[in-house]
Amino acid sequence: MLDEKHAPPLKHPNDANIYTLGSIYCASGKHNVVIATLPPGRSGPTPAATTATHMLSSFPEIKFGLIVGIGGGIPSEDNDIRLGDIVVSQPDGQFGGVRQYDRGKATVQGFEECGSLNSPPRALLNAVDALQSKHEMERSAIPDILETMCMNYPLMAKPRVGPGYVYQGAINDRLFNATYKHSSGKKECTECDNAEEKIRPERPDRDPYIFYGTIASGNAVIKDAQIRDLFSDCLCFETEAAGLMNDFPCLVIRGISDYCDSHKNDRWQRYAAATAAAYAKELLSITDVLDVKSTPEARRIISHRQSSLIYPLLPDPMSEINSATQKIASTLQQTQLNQERQDIYQWLSPLNISARHSENQKTRVEGTENIIGAIIKQLLIQLPEIPDPVFSRVYICLDALDELQESNMRRLLKWIRDGPSVQIFLTSRPHIRDVILKYLESQHTIIVRANESDIQRFIEHEIGGPNDIAPKAMDEKLKGDMFAKILGSAKGVIGLIRFLLPSLQVRTVLQAVTKRSREESLESLPSNLSEAFKGSITRILQQPSAMSELAKKIIPWVHFAERPLTVDELASSLAIKDDDTLFNSRGMPDPDILLHCCHGLVVIDQETSTIRLVHYSLAEYLSNQEELFGSDQRQWHDRIATVCLRVLNFSPDSHTEDIPLNYAATQWGHHLQKCDQTPGIAFDMAKQYLDINCQNHINDFAGLNLLWDFMYKVRFRRERTPGKYPFAHMSAFFGLDKIILQSSWTVSDLNSKDAAGRTPLAWAAESGYHAAVMALIQKGATALNSTDDFNLSPLILAAVGGHRAVGQTLIEKGAAPNFSSSFQRTASLWAAEEHGNNDTLGMLAERSAASGSAGSLGTLMRDAVRRGHKSAVETLIAKGAAIDSVDDSGRTALTLAVYRGNEDMVEMLVEKGAGLDVVDDAGRTPLVWAIRTGNDTLVRTLVEKGAAINSANMFGKTVLMEAVESGKDTITRILTERHDLALDAADMSGKTALMLAAETGKNTMARILTEKGAALDVVNALDQTALMVAAENGCNSVVRVLIGKGADVNLTNDFGETALTYAETEGHHSVVETLTANGARIPEA
Repeated sequence: MLDEKHAPPLKHPNDANIYTLGSIYCASGKHNVVIATLPPGRSGPTPAATTATHMLSSFPEIKFGLIVGIGGGIPSEDNDIRLGDIVVSQPDGQFGGVRQYDRGKATVQGFEECGSLNSPPRALLNAVDALQSKHEMERSAIPDILETMCMNYPLMAKPRVGPGYVYQGAINDRLFNATYKHSSGKKECTECDNAEEKIRPERPDRDPYIFYGTIASGNAVIKDAQIRDLFSDCLCFETEAAGLMNDFPCLVIRGISDYCDSHKNDRWQRYAAATAAAYAKELLSITDVLDVKSTPEARRIISHRQSSLIYPLLPDPMSEINSATQKIASTLQQTQLNQERQDIYQWLSPLNISARHSENQKTRVEGTENIIGAIIKQLLIQLPEIPDPVFSRVYICLDALDELQESNMRRLLKWIRDGPSVQIFLTSRPHIRDVILKYLESQHTIIVRANESDIQRFIEHEIGGPNDIAPKAMDEKLKGDMFAKILGSAKGVIGLIRFLLPSLQVRTVLQAVTKRSREESLESLPSNLSEAFKGSITRILQQPSAMSELAKKIIPWVHFAERPLTVDELASSLAIKDDDTLFNSRGMPDPDILLHCCHGLVVIDQETSTIRLVHYSLAEYLSNQEELFGSDQRQWHDRIATVCLRVLNFSPDSHTEDIPLNYAATQWGHHLQKCDQTPGIAFDMAKQYLDINCQNHINDFAGLNLLWDFMYKVRFRRERTPGKYPFAHMSAFFGLDKIILQSSWTVSDLNSKDAAGRTPLAWAAESGYHAAVMALIQKGATALNSTDDFNLSPLILAAVGGHRAVGQTLIEKGAAPNFSSSFQRTASLWAAEEHGNNDTLGMLAERSAASGSAGSLGTLMRDAVRRGHKSAVETLIAKGAAIDSVDDSGRTALTLAVYRGNEDMVEMLVEKGAGLDVVDDAGRTPLVWAIRTGNDTLVRTLVEKGAAINSANMFGKTVLMEAVESGKDTITRILTERHDLALDAADMSGKTALMLAAETGKNTMARILTEKGAALDVVNALDQTALMVAAENGCNSVVRVLIGKGADVNLTNDFGETALTYAETEGHHSVVETLTANGARIPEA
């Protein structure tokens, strides 16, 4: 099949594959091809994955693969597949072209599957679509390719042993009834019962037919026709693609060598392999070289998929999950394409989200994919032990939904709405109820309220307990008044707050030392949390000086910390004084003192040994105060930054396990940024730390090493180079614009790439530090379109985070708004896809239009349609995208939405005025695509909205014929409900929809059409009626339907032929019996 052969390659030392190298010519140049085969006698997903892995190690520039070979056909009423035919994997709107058949259950009702595999890359899909369209007008080149092969290599046509790589004859292509087993030990079917053989119409020539659709892939070889028929919605079986499709971008091409039954033998294998290879050659011959060049290397796609959970393009993970993330990185580095199940469990999720309890937003890694991954992980771990009846009743519980960022919350709700049918239990505070109902409007909601008896028991427990400083100052009357007052104030309060308020109220009363003072406290009890918090802080200030001063440090440290502090980190931070040059652990307060002096406003999480505020409502209260203990938020961040930097400047001799080095090293910059880098001690120490101290190598590097690992090792799996620290990048990472402006870094420093391939500008853009971006540009940063190791530019990173101001500045300074990453997504698409940042998307779209790239808005719109981002599509249309603009195959946004079965998208596009009858390059309208994908809901929608139901393609094939061909009676019924449907419209050959049903044996379709009045006596170009067509093709069930509706069994055409003569000529005995039983007779000469 190669047009050129190349010399043997140099391989990776561990690569055991044997390769053939060469080129295949195409109109735009030539494609370099690497061919490898599986080891002899080896088949299945694992050998295939191993072969591909080795191939990529030796040829890292490979773009994609073609899995070419033989498969077992699945003939059906809709797909008359014969031996030697070709099956090509093609997404059908629901699946990516390949389904893993051994990841589900085969039942008498059909196949209940558990998963599907990824789609082929876009360049291949475009080529397949183009070749499909070409074959509708021209003969395939496959017969010519096979003929040339045999001329050049005569021995392939007539080998010394076994059948050749040539057509094996229709007499050797026998399909038996599914229940009939092979009758002897012979390979051939010479002794099998001819009466059990299915009678199929003879084909006009020997050219192989090409079928496009879903291929079933798995470990087992199917040799049972009854099992085969459970998968009738697929086209063939094979055993390699399941090991590759999810990780290696490829297309599957199979020549049909058997029917997956007990009659299978090796006769057709060589010819089937040859036809598949010939199709691969023809496909590459029309694949555009430029399309291939713009496709990312396969290894980049694999790397991106494997690292998607540890590099989610979200803010950096907190140090408490570093160990979990490092474990994932280690697992991925050891992972082959076919992993053991336990490795996959670890890969699915960085943390067991549901096992964690968090009331502080700074503790979460909250990406939607992480949450969904954790759910899948838990289900998979238990899957073997869960019986089917139990598994069908699985409930997924998601707690504290309101603590997610709004964009992630909306993405998760969309997944719940549009994803698999599962039973979900959600909890949240009530203020987001409207948002939830927008996505889950038909679901039940209830308001959870605490039971009064629970609160009463709590009060009884507190009286006389550790928090009661005067137990004897209590009597029954006072106790009763407490119950009445506190229970009364809790009415109408919901959720945890209903317990928190009574707990603070009880503490207020029990801090009084006499019955009278307690009665007075009851009279002035706070009626809401704000008053309760205010009262608690007042009591904190009324403590002895040492206790109150300690509490005035603890609460701000806990509240303003960038991540939860461990008890030891907090205690050691409090031990540091302004003039310390060494760390002295003797200044660390006892944990019990930390809690006692704060009067219940902070608590210790025993599971994580971290200290946190008692409730998120306290954090909201503190954030709303202009000052906290006499200082505003900027001043507190300045103080914390000063302590952190002081720690980093301690002598290495004072470093002990108690010193808060990790927090100081990784968080000092965040605190400095939040105090606006106010001139003072912290600012001066930061300049010294970055500009002088480290560059002159006069101090310890432990802190810098921790920061380097925080930025690069955990997130990007990069190894540190001793003595090299990217100070400009670290400053940009923290957004320290004033440090940048006063730095002495050169223009080269500001445009240099770090261990992740990033410039300082990329770091600042990702986090939305607009001032830092401006400072870098002012100081000479010019690498506006520079990409990192993941091929992401600063503009794309800004778009991912939804940082509109940063994106606008970058574009004004020269960043290309339509610059595409290696994943073929522009900044606009990242903005639309990652976080639904339609505001940023709108700005980028405006810039594209302003720069003369308005035509690209249509491309963006169609890509957003392909990925199902409805709001992004709406934004782009509003910004000027032409709703009926087409791609290279003539497909509009509506066509693509229909093809993918996105009903919401279709309805929105139609409402926006999308053209219902725009024809693509293959002559198909959106309605035809809805029929072809079998989506009766979309067919009804388009018909009701006014789509033309009598349109036809260039060959006269009507919409109704497409429906008949689809085999879905519901679709045909939708069309035939319309009184303006042309039932008897004919194509160029004079064929009507009824004739098509007759020809293909679709008796249900024939019944529907005749019931609606389809003409029985209309003839085609060969002067045949529908009955004659059915008789000629041996479709006895259709013959019976037509006779039942009044078809004339003795009607003679201009050639003197009747339905009976057609049936007798073709040898369809059952049809002859039916016709004669209904009065048919041979016409007189």
